[in-house]
Order: sequence, then structure tokens, then C-alpha cells
Amino acid sequence: KMFKRNLQLSFIVLFLFVAVNDGLAFQSKDKLVGNILKSTLETYHYKKLNIDDSVSQKAFAEYLKKIDFGKQFLLKKDVKSLENFQFELDDFMVSGDKRIIEKSMKLVSTGVKRVEGFRKEFFKKGFDFSKKESLELDPEKRNYSKNVKEQKELWRKIFKQATLSRYLGILQEQEDLKKDNKVASKDKDKDKDKKKKKKEKLISPKEALKKANEAIGEKYEKLFARILKDDSDVFREKVFNSVSEIFDP
Repeated sequence: KMFKRNLQLSFIVLFLFVAVNDGLAFQSKDKLVGNILKSTLETYHYKKLNIDDSVSQKAFAEYLKKIDFGKQFLLKKDVKSLENFQFELDDFMVSGDKRIIEKSMKLVSTGVKRVEGFRKEFFKKGFDFSKKESLELDPEKRNYSKNVKEQKELWRKIFKQATLSRYLGILQEQEDLKKDNKVASKDKDKDKDKKKKKKEKLISPKEALKKANEAIGEKYEKLFARILKDDSDVFREKVFNSVSEIFDP
């Protein structure tokens, strides 16, 4: 743990140094940081592992989790395309070849934009809660979608489940509010401050559903917008962290 903390601190200092040096090109930063990390892990870590194709393959599995943990944005064909790099993370650290970063960014960005399109469509027309459906919530037990149609169906269920959960939460808040208002009405003559306090307005189930729909729709809109802001530095960090975690899982 001490080694891991010291290593993380070294990376912070190193990235600050690289960030302020405008003379270094993108690929030079990858090469510089990658070589220092590789040398540090191979030389000083107690496991004494060589960062080779074997470590690269294991790190690649971790990398996929970092760029699409829930298996929600990448399609099976996207993963297959990225698998061409599974034995090259060690080479990336030495050469600074940014192909895996560029490819990952493109595929994730395309996936997020596609899902944002699903979001607009589904939240515009709402959901049918009368139909019983199931959704696998554990990413480890979920497979990547075979195609866009399958991915769209996955996200319909994700959006629906999140909206239903929020709706039930609002209904419970309304029940609690009813109780609070009754207590306030009984005690209003005993407490002058409570006389001045207005009762919070109760809303109908229809209004609660609309509120839940809007809240979840906005939540995912913000989430997707944030993911789309991830730049090459973020993806580079995911590569390096994936390799480091093979040493300190």
C-alpha cells in the first residue's frame, strides 16, 4: 500500500511537470510517462514482474472495464476491434504509439452519442410500467450487446428501471410528507413558528411520474455529456492504471 501511495504521488508530480511543458508533443508524453512507469514497476515492485504480452493481456481486461464498466456503450464488434491491441499495452508504454487511445476514444464517443439518441427517444414517449421485465444489474454477468438493436433494448430497460426507482422514491416522500403535514396541523396551536410555516404541496401520482421521468432524463444527459469530455489524457491514465493494477490489484 505504501508503494502504491508513493507511486500515485510520483504520477501526480510527473503529470504536472509534463502538463506545463508545452514543448512536449502528445506522443512524447505517452512515451515519457510510459517508460518511467514501466521501469519503476519492473525495478522496484516486490512482484518483480516484467511488463510483457502476458501482463498486457491482463491489463487490457482491466482497461475495458475502465472505459465501459457496465458494458453499456461498446458493442461486441467494438470490443473485438480493440482486442487487436490486447498484447500491445506494453509496447504502448515504450513507444508512445497512441492508436489504442485514439481507437478507444472514437468507439466510446460513438457509443455514448448513440445512447444519448436512445435517451431522447425514450424519455420523450415515457415507459410502460405495466409490463414485467428483468434487467441484469451485475456487469460481470452481462454481455456486450451484439448490435445496436440489442443495445437499445438494454438501455430502454436501464432507463425504465431508474425512472421506476425514482418514481417509487417520490411516492414514499409524498407519504412521509402527508404524515408531516398532519403532525404540523395538530401542533400548529402549540408552536407559533409552525403557524408561519406553510405546508409543502403534495403532488399527484401522475405529477410524480413526470417529475421522475424528467429527473432521470436530465441525470443521464449530464452523465453522457461528462463522459464525452474525457480526452486523451483520461484514456492514457486508464491504460497506465490498468497496467499498475496488475501489480497491485
